[in-house]
Amino acid sequence: MGDLRTLTLDRSNNLPFILTLSPQKNSSKIMPCPKLEEIILYVECSNQLYVKELMTMAEERVSRGAKLPVITIVSTEELAPTKEVFQLRKRVSCVEYKFDDAPPEWDALPER
Repeated sequence: MGDLRTLTLDRSNNLPFILTLSPQKNSSKIMPCPKLEEIILYVECSNQLYVKELMTMAEERVSRGAKLPVITIVSTEELAPTKEVFQLRKRVSCVEYKFDDAPPEWDALPER
């Protein structure tokens, strides 16, 4: 996982993954995925969006020299509170927010 650049989380409980990416929150206190450049979160409802934890994780990574440049949030069922989403801009260079009617197929490759 040392070379992982993009992590896509699809309709899952994202909190354990977010906490694992936080050096101070994971049990080993190591920097997981030090080359991570983007997290893409597919959320169905606003209670699946952990803005506070995302901000903490991003801040902790910066303090360890592994800034996370991009977080993309894709809502699939209801709109997430945009005010909360864009608070992430305080810690992450680029925050993208999209609405899509369905998450990608499990084996779909992102379009670039």
